[in-house]
Amino acid sequence: METINLYNFNPTIKMFSLMRKKSDLKNLLSPPPIRIYANQLNISIKRFEKYLRLFDLPSSDFLPISYPFILTMPMQIQLFAHPSILINPLGFLHVSNNMTLHKPIFKNEPMEAYCHIDSTRLVKKGFEITVKILINSNSKTLWECQSTYLKFSKKYRDEEGNGKKQFFFESYDKYDEEHLWHVSRKDAFSYARVSGDYNLIHLSSIFARITGLPKPIIHGMWSIGKCLHYLNIDSPNTVYFYHVFKGPIPLNSSCKLCIKNTQNDAKRFDLFVENNPRPCIQGIISTSPFVS
Repeated sequence: METINLYNFNPTIKMFSLMRKKSDLKNLLSPPPIRIYANQLNISIKRFEKYLRLFDLPSSDFLPISYPFILTMPMQIQLFAHPSILINPLGFLHVSNNMTLHKPIFKNEPMEAYCHIDSTRLVKKGFEITVKILINSNSKTLWECQSTYLKFSKKYRDEEGNGKKQFFFESYDKYDEEHLWHVSRKDAFSYARVSGDYNLIHLSSIFARITGLPKPIIHGMWSIGKCLHYLNIDSPNTVYFYHVFKGPIPLNSSCKLCIKNTQNDAKRFDLFVENNPRPCIQGIISTSPFVS
């Protein structure tokens, strides 16, 4: 696999430049064997503290399990900007994350990271891409994540919807906790500034309609950061965090987070939006591996 070093660039400008990129999904059925490498993954303390304040997370010297995703966002942008990867990522829908935090990460810890396309497949609504990210220190893996994205396509898709089996989420009639919040347009722009994710489906009504959405939707990882305020597990051991984005959450809507405490100190959660009886996000965070 060819390794390409991460270079310094403005993620916002790079994201907008990708708007001009044309997609060739057929060639991505066999993704090119390249990976992005960051030999010194530096944390901006100022941006990190903004992230904690954005979600009212407690001040800490250690990273929340979701923060390495933000930290490695420039690597994903550079990966999709590579000439051999012929896809325009703007308009992507984030499908899921499967994160593993092997040990608490100190905010000043020296780290290196790798990012590559792990797999692609056709699904009922189009083309699905899974990106794998690894963060290491002293040759030991600290954090890893498989992030899956959907690119809508009428030409390249599997009409039967065949594919890998997802983790089964049990339904509940009663939860142990419920928490409410409102999603605003300001939240979308605040998260874009902190994360560098300026995907226009979160910020522009016009672009949202172009991609088939009635209005802009909040970033999936904004909702995950909000959930972590109530879900965070403080453990010196490995933490597993799996979540699926099952439906969009429009801006200017009200959400309800429902948490069920399950066996092995795990927390199962469903996030609902207004009067929709089906959860828009489902997930589980635990110190034990999941069984699918």
